[in-house]
Amino acid sequence: MKEKLEKRIRELVPELMELSFGCYVRKNGDDFVINRKMTPFGKPEESFYKGKDVRTGKNVIAIYDEIIGHPIHLEHVLKAIKKVQENNIGFFINQYGICYSMIDEVKTKTCMSPVVLKYENLGFNLSKPFTDQNEELYQFLGEILLSK
Repeated sequence: MKEKLEKRIRELVPELMELSFGCYVRKNGDDFVINRKMTPFGKPEESFYKGKDVRTGKNVIAIYDEIIGHPIHLEHVLKAIKKVQENNIGFFINQYGICYSMIDEVKTKTCMSPVVLKYENLGFNLSKPFTDQNEELYQFLGEILLSK
């Protein structure tokens, strides 16, 4: 489930795959994180990327054959949800675990309709990356992002 969600979020939020500072790339099983783009004066076609080897920590020229992408954060998850929820302009979860969907029905007024969740530990732990969140979050996001 986690891998499908990650792939779907990357499809919905293409900025995650841009080669820029913080983007991860891979060559022959070794991962590198991009530090900066280097362009020789007057030769933009010869641009290359400098980065850091994730395993050794050494600065290297980041030669790659696969773009892994930027780490997924809460902002990217919310952008992905916004793209698949055409009729909803947002939602929030109160302290009792009730999810409210804010639906713009006539483009003039907003109403809130409660949807009771079947999850007890639903939450995005901001101190952990997307890949280390709890399983209930993946199930909840799967219902939203993988059903469309």
